[in-house]
Parts: sequence; structure tokens; C-alpha cells
Amino acid sequence: MWTTNGLYQRADTLNGNNAAQAAAGPVFPNVLGAPVAGTASASTVQYVVPNLKTPYSQQGTFAIERQLTRDINATASYIWSRGTQLYSVVDVNAPAASGSITYTIDNVSGSPVSTFTTPVYAGARPNPKYGAVYQDGNDIDSYYNALALTVSKRFTHGLQGLFSYTWSHEIDDGQGGGTSALFFNSIPNTYNGNFRFDQGSGTLDQRHRAVISFIWMPAITHRSGAFYRYVVNNWQLASITSLSTGHVAGSESVRVTSSAISGALSTSTLNGFTGSSRAPFLPVNSLYLPPIYREDARISKIIPLGKEGSARNLYFNFEAFNLLNGTEFTGISTQGFTASGLVITPTPAAFGVGNSDTANPDGSLSRHLQLSLRFIF
Repeated sequence: MWTTNGLYQRADTLNGNNAAQAAAGPVFPNVLGAPVAGTASASTVQYVVPNLKTPYSQQGTFAIERQLTRDINATASYIWSRGTQLYSVVDVNAPAASGSITYTIDNVSGSPVSTFTTPVYAGARPNPKYGAVYQDGNDIDSYYNALALTVSKRFTHGLQGLFSYTWSHEIDDGQGGGTSALFFNSIPNTYNGNFRFDQGSGTLDQRHRAVISFIWMPAITHRSGAFYRYVVNNWQLASITSLSTGHVAGSESVRVTSSAISGALSTSTLNGFTGSSRAPFLPVNSLYLPPIYREDARISKIIPLGKEGSARNLYFNFEAFNLLNGTEFTGISTQGFTASGLVITPTPAAFGVGNSDTANPDGSLSRHLQLSLRFIF
């Protein structure tokens, strides 16, 4: 399906510390005339099943709206969505799971508190000519349920406001992010082809979010005259306050320092498979980012241009984003355990520590202040 499968294009890597490979490497602008012995490894191949289907979603919304006063109304909505036939991947050149091993799980004091038994993936690949052979299919589903409450006030008497609250839960079978929806370079699941084992909260899950926003344009005085028109009146204050629980940060992971599986396909996971390194004895995506409390505000001085009631206005704005400079982590460390042999030990010092607050378009979510000028006509 793709030229990167190694069937139509071959990739060779030359090591400059290897004298024979360094001597065989061409000097620009020359090209490599033929493959160099010892530089090629088993190709990783990816293909899709012959009956690959187009994923689709089913969506539904039920809402009740009620007018409370002349300028205030409330809405309650139930939102439902299901994703069907989403893309999945299995490694058809992995050895089958066979046998099992049992790990002892210690507490932070080093005392055993429980055990975990898992099948293992060990032995050579069925076809030694290839490495991983990824088969893309349609074996993943997703589910989304939400309750949304909204109270809005239309702009009257110099004030407009909006309050909204959403409770939601997104569940899937280990779909992963959008960048790995089809062009997989790894397998996000714990067991090869067992997608239901990784069913749980999805990476986009956020349980609670409340937003309060308003625009206030007070009439400080009703006196006429240039001074009152251009200095005293025509001020505007706008605010957006966001209160929300954190997004999913991922699953608690296990760092394997010494694999207990002889001939494991991978020495980085508890079961020897090249899939997820999450702690399989805990729920998937059980680790969430810290809550977010954010205040964005803008104060504007409006300069009317033309006669009274003219649609031409000049806005001088001072805007503050994340006014209180609250920390908004976009990533935290997920390593919760270390495995050595058949013993799994918690690693609290390396767990749950914020390590990123990067975000577009400014590169950071720290406080930003700006001045702007806007002309409306």
C-alpha cells in the first residue's frame, strides 16, 4: 500500500563508526550504487484488509429550552455519539500469546500487596524475512455521552451574559490520537488484536467544564457633550471564566528494567508484546491532568466616529489571557511503576509530575497581555 513498506523502496543505514560502511558511503553528489552488506534489517510492512470500510459516526441530540424572563432563557441538552468501524491495527507477524507469568506487585515500602498474571509473547516471528507486519482494519468503536446546561441573557440594559456547564464521558477501545488513525508506526493496544481489553476513557475525555462569560457596557452618565461621549461613557468590559477538570494525561506506565520473559518479542513491556507499556492491572487512561481555572478579560474604550448612532466605531482594547497566570499543564509524567524480573514496584518520585505547558499559538499557556485596535464600520 505504501512505498515505505520496503517492497518498492529499500532503506539502508550506514554507520560512520563502521570502517567498511563509512568507506562504502558515497560522497555528495554521488549516490549509493548498490545496497551495502549488513545495513538492511527486516522490513516493517503495513497493509489494509481487502474489505476495509469507511468509519462513520451516529449522533443524536435531545434538548429542552425554556424562556425564564423576557431576556433570559435556559437550555438542557443530552448529546450522544458513537463512532463505528474506526481504524485498528494488529501485528500479523507476531508470535501468538502462549503460557503465562505472574508478577508480584509491591507497595512503596517493598511489601507484596497483590499479583498480576499475563500471557506472554515470546519466540521468533513466524516469517523471519519481515519485522512487524501491520494489518489495518475496522475493529474499534467509540462512545460519547454528555449533558449540557446553558443559561443565556440577551444584551439588555448594557449587559449580556452566558453560563454553560457540560458533563461528558468519552470511551473507546484504545483508538489513540488522530495522527495515528491510519498510518500506524506502532500498536497502541496491550494485547495483539484484543481491543476490548483497552476499552476505557479515551484520550479526549474531560468530565466537567463550566464557562461564565459576560459583556458589560455601562451607561455611566446620560449627559450629552463631547467629554461625556469620548471620555466618560463608551467603556466595555468583557470576561470569560473557565472552570474544568483536566483532560486525560494517559495511562500509568511500567518501565521494565529487566524482562522476566525469555525470548520476549519486546523487553519493554510486561507481556513481551510490542504494544502499550501501560500498567495492565489498572484502568486504561486513569491518569488525568490537574484542573484548570482560567480568567480571560478585555477592557475596551470605544470612540464613536460620526454622528450619534453611527455604525462606525474605533475600539482600543487591552486584553489579558490567563489573567491570574494559573499553571495549565498539557503533559505530566506517567511512569507509575518499575518492573525488574517478576517484581513490580511503585515509583512515586517519577509519577504525576507536570512536564509540559506548551500550546499553540504562543508556545505556552502562561499569562499573555496585548493591546489591539479595531475599526468597525
